[in-house]
Parts: sequence; structure tokens; C-alpha cells
Amino acid sequence: MDSATYAERSKALAPLHFKKDKSSASDATPPAAGDRPPQTPAVCKAVMGYEAYGNLDDAREAALRDIGASVKEVTLAYFFKNLLPPLDPSIRLDDVVRRLEGGEAPALRSHEKHNRWWSAFEKEPKNAGGDEDQAYKPFEQVVKAILEASPVTPRNFAYIQLPTQYPRCTLGQVYEKPDGYGYLLHREGDSELREGREPPEMLYWRQFVVTAEFKKSDTNATEHNKCVRQLCGNMLQVMRDDPTRRFTYGLTIENLTMRLWYSSRSEIAVSAPFELMKDYRTIIRFFLSLAHPPSVADIGIDSSIVGPRQVDDYDIQVHCAHGVVRTFRTTRLIHAERARALRGSGTRVWEAKEIVNGALHGPPVVVKDTWVDFDRMREGDIVSRVKSDAAAVGVNPELLDMAFLTVVCHGDVRLTGEVADTTHTVDAKKQFLVQTPTKGDTREQNASYVSRQTNGSLIDGYGKKPELHKGIEYEKKAHYRIVFQEVGTPLRVETSLEKAYRSLRTATMALHAMHRAGWVHRDVSANNIILVGDVGKLADLEYARKEGSEQCGHRLRTASAFSLPVEAHEGAYNFTRKADDEERADSEPVVREKIPNSAKLPSLVPKVPMKVSEMPTKAKTKTEKTKLEFRYNPLHDLESLWWVAAYLISYKRISSWSSGDIEDDRDDAIRQTHNEEISELFELQRNKHLLLVSEDKYASFGARLHPSVRSIWATLGRLRTTLVELYKTLEAKPESICFRNVVQTEIHDIFYSYFVKLEGDASGIKIAPKNLGAVKRPKTDREEKRPEVIDKTTATIVRRMEVTGLKREAPNAVVQPHSKRRATIGM
Repeated sequence: MDSATYAERSKALAPLHFKKDKSSASDATPPAAGDRPPQTPAVCKAVMGYEAYGNLDDAREAALRDIGASVKEVTLAYFFKNLLPPLDPSIRLDDVVRRLEGGEAPALRSHEKHNRWWSAFEKEPKNAGGDEDQAYKPFEQVVKAILEASPVTPRNFAYIQLPTQYPRCTLGQVYEKPDGYGYLLHREGDSELREGREPPEMLYWRQFVVTAEFKKSDTNATEHNKCVRQLCGNMLQVMRDDPTRRFTYGLTIENLTMRLWYSSRSEIAVSAPFELMKDYRTIIRFFLSLAHPPSVADIGIDSSIVGPRQVDDYDIQVHCAHGVVRTFRTTRLIHAERARALRGSGTRVWEAKEIVNGALHGPPVVVKDTWVDFDRMREGDIVSRVKSDAAAVGVNPELLDMAFLTVVCHGDVRLTGEVADTTHTVDAKKQFLVQTPTKGDTREQNASYVSRQTNGSLIDGYGKKPELHKGIEYEKKAHYRIVFQEVGTPLRVETSLEKAYRSLRTATMALHAMHRAGWVHRDVSANNIILVGDVGKLADLEYARKEGSEQCGHRLRTASAFSLPVEAHEGAYNFTRKADDEERADSEPVVREKIPNSAKLPSLVPKVPMKVSEMPTKAKTKTEKTKLEFRYNPLHDLESLWWVAAYLISYKRISSWSSGDIEDDRDDAIRQTHNEEISELFELQRNKHLLLVSEDKYASFGARLHPSVRSIWATLGRLRTTLVELYKTLEAKPESICFRNVVQTEIHDIFYSYFVKLEGDASGIKIAPKNLGAVKRPKTDREEKRPEVIDKTTATIVRRMEVTGLKREAPNAVVQPHSKRRATIGM
């Protein structure tokens, strides 16, 4: 199915359970083409570069960087109408209020200043003695009284405040603990939360429907920032830990000022503020809506995935073509790095077996669960189109089967017969600043500072500066699943450097086939090359794009900071030759490498090497602009492949090598310098560009690598030079940049021949995750331009890029065995 069909279908998508506001056109239609860039800007997730079990403040700061400078603020009426489940028809708020006001010990009483007052509170929290845990303990009694006043029974919802207890995680232990949480007593298919079974002594993150954070002050900016930061961390942890979660809720209270929060895979919204005492009906309605939803889907639980019976043991439905539903039981989580962020694809990948007639059947397969832009072509259709287009230009079908994964089935997730999506685009007139800059102690003094706030996570896209006061916006998303036949492991976790470089040979063949068929991958990374035996298959084609596609780009796409091409970061051609080089541009051949026939790519179709002077160009018209719009082309895919090859020896630790006469001659100071360089290199895209074009920078970086891989770094340097030369040669005539011109050079042969050589040079070398220790996070390209912020506690972000197996544990915390920890650093 092509993208146009998806765009048409998306207009008909309606929220699963919410009544739509017909006055908002943005709810039903995608943004106009004029509002979208020609190419989709990329955003690199800060949380994907963090160790989930490391420093808690760093993890929270990463979550905020990914959210952006602000989120949408909506009215309470909008929040209740569009983001909350409808109130049970049998519940009348007036009757509930009367029950709360009645009895010998009424929960709600009259008050001369506030009209009504929750009896559990003796005074305002800011005037109460003790810390915030003690000051807000009465709120637990308030919620319990509301639930007991409900006429609907039984209920599957409870609320408790245990601010000193760490909830359990499905994916290991994370040291986050909400001040309060509303949770489900039982869930279908969950072995720990079965109906009729007493709640466990320790609650699980996957139980939480809403999490709460409290602060006694409502004027202190630092305390306000901390409250928001903690609440965002809570919502992130719920979404990360629960594969069934479609969205989640939160609430914050600062003295008497209360706000409600909502987060899905594409939207984060916060309500306008209201008062804890005065707006008691708002609180009553909020908790009763969560306690008695029409179905679990209305509070964010996906009923098409059931479990877990044990760790990573879920039954997942895949809705295929023609209404066929197939069920798979997971046996092992392969990776879930992209599920760490609040918004985005939330991708999880499992090994699984199909359930047929109640029993496991057939060989293991791979199930991928993800959220995709609602009008984007689905990955299963893309794989089919790429293979058919490649076959049409003569590519060997056997090579295609070897280079790409085989799709078993795929389809959008359906709940109650409708496509599951992220409800609708939240229509908001106001923006809520996620972190208020502090100057002194009051928030009001800094209103003029708001316009200067920036976010370091969003990559500036394509000639347009984003408005600094706005947050990062995502497309409306649809829930999608795809099943692959081959079970493999991501290149990122491979320990044999020889095998890793061997897999890059196959990846080069896959890219060559895609490029000949007129497609670019746009997301080549060490996570997206899957090792099946000794073969590296190119996976994750969800962002692949056909040359000349009329579909506009989308607002954002998730990218790996490690392998993102430098031009894709800047959205412009920046390898153009200087004036003194332009005379040589037409006379020099594109490639100068002598490639032995034994090291060339296996024959796909006949190809003829060309010079730039021979390349056809488009005839310029009088109205054509001199500066062309940036377009992702095959060279960018190959550059990403080069960065993957460099990552394997720079970001990894050399754990063993076969040559006994090589000794590590680096002292601790050199190692620390190297660690800092790595942090800066992969965090700041401008440093990556400098490494590509500067011989001195490249040589000095390689000199601090392990001695056993310095020759490999030198070989990669020669490949880098060839790549940059081709960039410069082609971009001397930007109008000549097209797939055909790139493919008809020998650049794919060159990459293949280099990986043949690197495979031999890497024999006997083993690699492992590197511990970068407590390395201060460098300022991003946009943060370099940010004025100094006075509050160092709020503004300074320290990044510790740590790797699985080398973790700093929180004191006095219960830690699960190492074998159960699943989080790894993301590519």
C-alpha cells in the first residue's frame, strides 16, 4: 500500500474512545504540505545514550531534553473532554459530593476562605510541619474517600502514597519513586496481578495509571522545576516499563496549585492550573474517570498484548491483511532502546513463537512492536516495494533474500475493530514551559527570560529555526506490528570485530541494491544491521524513501547520533569545494581506488564507472533557484555505514587481541582524554564533520585508540578520504546529485573492498562495551548559543555515558541480578 493510500486512510481515523472536538481541523488531517520540510528532520534521543541504571538526575535531565522547552497547555474542559475516559453514566457528581459532605466525619467541609476544604488537611501544605511527604499525606485520604463515595462497585483501582518505596520494574531496577500513584489491582494475563489475588507487597510500574509529585512551595522556581522533572521521569518510566501502555497520566501539586498531565507516544499535555480546595469537583471527576473507565483501553492499556506471565512473556496479536489475526508468545526481549523516550516510536523487539490452537508452533520468529507516523508507508510494504523495485532493475533475487529480512506478516494494531492511534493532535493555544529559568527565588521575575530558552535535543532542520519557546512536536502515530522470519542479534552487541566487519560487507550489498532501485535507507546504524549467522541483514526500513517521492517530509524522525550523516544534521550540502578546487572538479575522476576483482561487490547488474563531467545534469530554467533544497542521497547511507565501522573500534573497548607483541601503551590520562573525545564526537555533530575533513583531527583521535586497532583506523581514514572527495566532486555541481550518478560510480565497490580488508585485519580482536565513566556532557550545537543561566543546579546538565555491566548502584537499594538487567546503550 503506498503512502497516498495511508494519507487518505489517516483522515478517516477516529479516536478509539474519546469524543472528538469537531471544531479542530488538525484532529482529523495531517499538517499541510507547506508546513512540512521536504526532508524529515532528525531528532537524537538523549535518553538512548544514557544508562538506565545510572545517575537518576542525569536520566531525568535526558527526558526533559527529549521533551523540549515546553509542552502544550490545555483547558480543564478540553482535558476532560478529549484526554480522559468518559465518566461512568451511573455516577452523578452532585451525589458524590453529598456523600463526601455527609456522615459523622465528612471528607469535605465548609471553609470561610475556600468555600470547601478537604477535612484531611489541617492547613495549607506550605504551612504544615515536616517535609512534603508528611504535608501531603492527607491527599491519600482524600482520594480514598472519593473512591469510597463512588456508587460503582467493584473497582479495579486504588491510590497510595509510598514515597520511600521503589516500585518494581519489568526490565530491571530503576531508582525512581513517585510521591503517589493510582494503580490497577489486577490485569488480565498478568501472573503477578491476577484477579482475586492480593496485591503484591511491592507495586510494579506497569500497574500505575497515574503518578503524582508534590512540592510545598508554589513560588520557588527551583522546586517547581524539580517537581516537573520528577513527574516527567515517572511518566517516562511507566511508558518504558510497560509494553502494553499506550498513554499515561500524571498530576502535580505545588502547595494548593494542581495540574493534570497526559503523555502518549506523540503528545504531552498539561492542564491549566486549578486549586486543590476550591476545585474539588475537578479532583473528584478526575479520579472517578480513571477508577471506572469503559475499558482498560480507555486508561492506556493495550488489550491486544497480554501478560507478562513471566519476565518478557507476552501474548501479542498481529492484525494481518484480510482481517486475519495471528498470536505470538514472546520468549526473549531482544532490544527496547527506543522505548526509553516518552515520545517517538517506542520500538520493542522480541523473539517469539506463534500460538496455534493453544500450543506453540513452528520455529522462532521476531516480533517488532512500534509506533509509526500515521500517514507513513508501513515497513512491511516498504520491504516489498524495495525488493520488487530492485528486481525490476535486474538485482539478483537471491541477493535480496540474503540482504534483507523476510516479512511473515504485519499490520496496524486494532482495538475493538478500530486502528489504535495516539488519539488526536492536541489543540492548544498556550505553551507550558517545562523548566522555568531561575533568578533569585521567584518564577514571576523571569517572564522575559522565557523567549531565550532553547532545547539541545532537537537537531535544527533545513534552514528553519524552530521557535525557541515551543516544544518538539511529533506526528500523530499509529500502533504497528511486523513479524520477521529470521532471528538474529543487532551488530551493536557483537563481540567479534572480524564478524562485525564481515556483516558490513552484506550491508553494503543491501544498500547497493536499494540505491539501484532508487531508495535510500536514512537510518543505517549498528542497531539496524542484524547478524543472522555470519550475514548482516539490513533492517528497520521504516524511514526508507523513494527518490522523487512527492510525499512531503514529516515533522521529525528518530535518528542515531552515532551514525547520523553530518549533512543530514545540518540539512544542507556542506562538502562543496573551495574556489581553488573548482577548476579540478570536472577533470578528476570520481574514484581513484584500484580495486581487485576479488574484492568487488558480487555482480548485481552491469555498471559503468563515470566521471562527473560525463554525468547528466538537469537543464536550469530561468526561474530555478541557484541553491537547491537538500535531499538525502545514497552517499549519506554510505557515510552512516562508515560511522558504524568507526564506532566499532572507537566507542567499544578492546577486550582481547591475538597478537602477543602488541601492548597497550596508553596511560590513564590518555584513556580519559580519549573518553572525553568520544563523548564530544558522538554528541556534537560539528565534531563529526571536523573528523571527516581534518587530517590532523583524525590522526590525533586515532593515536589514542588501542594499538591493536590503529591500523584499522588508518584504513578507515583512507575510505573516509575517498568518501569526502566524492562528496566534494558531486557537490561541485549540486544539480547533478541524483541516485543514478552516485550508483554508477564505484563507491559501493570501494566500501565493499575496504570491509574485505578490515575483516582480515580484525582477525582475533574482541570488543566489549566501553565504560566512559563520569564524562561531562558537552554543550550541543544549539546550547553553545544559549546565554548563561544563573541557576547552575537547573541549567547544568551532566551526562554520564555508561554501558551495561558497568553501573553505579544507588545506596541501600535492592538490585536485581546482573543477568536480569536488559538496558543497553542505544545506537
